[in-house]
Amino acid sequence: MRNIRLEDATINVDGKWLSVDELKEMISRKMESGDMKFADLAAALEELNTALENVHIIEETLVLSKEEYEKLKELGGEDDQAIVRKAVMAYIGKYKETPHLR
Repeated sequence: MRNIRLEDATINVDGKWLSVDELKEMISRKMESGDMKFADLAAALEELNTALENVHIIEETLVLSKEEYEKLKELGGEDDQAIVRKAVMAYIGKYKETPHLR
């Protein structure tokens, strides 16, 4: 399984982050030139499409006090989106482990 970034819908192929459209274009160019060695690109495209079919995107504005934001940053992460994702995933894990919270 390759690395996939769901946030920007890309997959890492040979060190490059490629989108669905970029993969399709690369496959098309190979076919047009007679190069039929694109199985790896096709597999990456299928893997990325499968991953994208199984996600749900939530776009939300989150307003925090400076103190709350600093507590959130303590979780770590490269950017705000990564930090919030980590916090949500931690909460989901806790929620699954604690049925009485339902």
